[in-house]
Amino acid sequence: MSGSIRLHPELGVNPRLAFCPRCGEDTNDVLLLGATNRIYRCQGCDTPNVGKPKDGCGRCGHYDVPFERELGPSEKLPGSICDPCKEELQTHQAEVEAGGVFFKCSDCPTTGVIKAGHPFAEKVREHHGIKAPGICGVEFSKAEGCPSCSGT
Repeated sequence: MSGSIRLHPELGVNPRLAFCPRCGEDTNDVLLLGATNRIYRCQGCDTPNVGKPKDGCGRCGHYDVPFERELGPSEKLPGSICDPCKEELQTHQAEVEAGGVFFKCSDCPTTGVIKAGHPFAEKVREHHGIKAPGICGVEFSKAEGCPSCSGT
């Protein structure tokens, strides 16, 4: 039967509350996992997958995705992005289209935008030859002056 959920023998539809994968706040999502109650971790990108992926990792497509563990009794899972994060992402997108530059840190989860008109944003765009409204970004590390984790 298409669209049906295979029930877990003890947990039934196995409902799980969800959190925003971006900020970690609770969302109103309820995930019905049914018999899917295991985490498999991709050896290519280290992403956890709920249930054994048939077509490789959901993120990178890698096929080496071994069983890691059973889900905990009240474990929450990542769901959809929450409304405040959606609004922030739209604001970031508009700033980048105006000439700003996306940034992320390789050492911490910080992401953001260097505002349009900032000398650093202009230098990054000039260096890469990407004019607004083209998408442009840069990656920092703690050693390279991440605004969040480098302490500068």
